[in-house]
Amino acid sequence: MPSLPLDVDRLLDMRLSSPCTGTPCWAVPGEQNSAGLSPQIEEAIRTIVTLRARIESPKALRDFLWENPDLLVALRHACAEVAVREWSERVETHVYIISDSESDSRYVAVYVRTRSYSGAFLDELRLLSSELDALEPRQSDRFLVSTDFRQPLG
Repeated sequence: MPSLPLDVDRLLDMRLSSPCTGTPCWAVPGEQNSAGLSPQIEEAIRTIVTLRARIESPKALRDFLWENPDLLVALRHACAEVAVREWSERVETHVYIISDSESDSRYVAVYVRTRSYSGAFLDELRLLSSELDALEPRQSDRFLVSTDFRQPLG
């Protein structure tokens, strides 16, 4: 397991098996109010980078998170889940802001890449995506955990 910042350790202590009470299991009281949002965005980006995720455009991600602060913790949690899972293949995590020209919307995509897209890998990735979607269904149009079937960069 990688050495993770304390806030991610706290998030992972409230794993997906935690009982929810109407709000996402990963919600932290007061964390998503607008006061002090900029430092929270910077902390989220530092955490994501510490988890060895590659961010396509930090500026685009900052702008998106400023507009969608309710995704801050979910994004960190998704990257942490990828980092701590015991994948049978070596994986890389890539974070993109995707613009959908048909619906004129944007969303954050966490793509998990591997050299071999085995059935076991795809099943585990689908399970992770389903678990995250089930916790907060309203985020599914702005937040995606999947793969783009590209080869890892490193």
